Amino acid sequence: MEVLGKLGLKQGEATVYLALLKNGKSSVRDIKTKTQLHRTGIYDFLEQLINRGLVSYVSEGNCKYYIPTPPSKFQELIDEQQSLLDSVKFQMEKEYQSEPEDLNVEVARGRESIKSFMADILRTNQNYVCIGVDETWWEEQFPIITANHIAKEKKLKIKWKAIAQKESDFVYDTPHAKYRFLPEEHLGPLHTIVYGDNVAIVIRDPLSVITIRNQTLAKAQKKQFEMLWKEAKK
Repeated sequence: MEVLGKLGLKQGEATVYLALLKNGKSSVRDIKTKTQLHRTGIYDFLEQLINRGLVSYVSEGNCKYYIPTPPSKFQELIDEQQSLLDSVKFQMEKEYQSEPEDLNVEVARGRESIKSFMADILRTNQNYVCIGVDETWWEEQFPIITANHIAKEKKLKIKWKAIAQKESDFVYDTPHAKYRFLPEEHLGPLHTIVYGDNVAIVIRDPLSVITIRNQTLAKAQKKQFEMLWKEAKK
């Protein structure tokens, strides 16, 4: 009974159908005797079952006798529903993709904000790009945090490309990082890191990380990075 309910039959429809399966060709009086359902309800259930193709009937004299369709009919109904779904799925997916894209902005402050955003990079587990980084500042402010982060990136085989300030006298010596350089005035005071569909902006004073989660923005920032990368010097 429960299975038939999951296949779309109401309780009364399932009761009538199972009674017909058990007893074979039956009149409404026979069904009423077997199920104890009201006569009016039985007619309604039989009409629904006939519409579903699960019951047929024959007339003998002045009486109608109802005959159950073999249970294999349920597979045909499932196949029909699948075909119907397939026919509209493409349009449904198109409508779904046309929904406005989410935009999520998070602001965190203090040293914990640096730890959180680094952990998010590891969770994303994708190569990423950086614009305007000053590795001297990172090494002075967060030597242990950064060293641990780089070690974890190495294990995950995460690579990054960074456009650093030309005036920088320090960069991290690691094989999974590539640097190019531009004058500070071309980059500004912010550190921008683009990973996955996220854009993280690190502000030194007050120490804060603004993380914007938006695919369109991340793609635009990556394009900007590629333009600057071509202009930057090794």
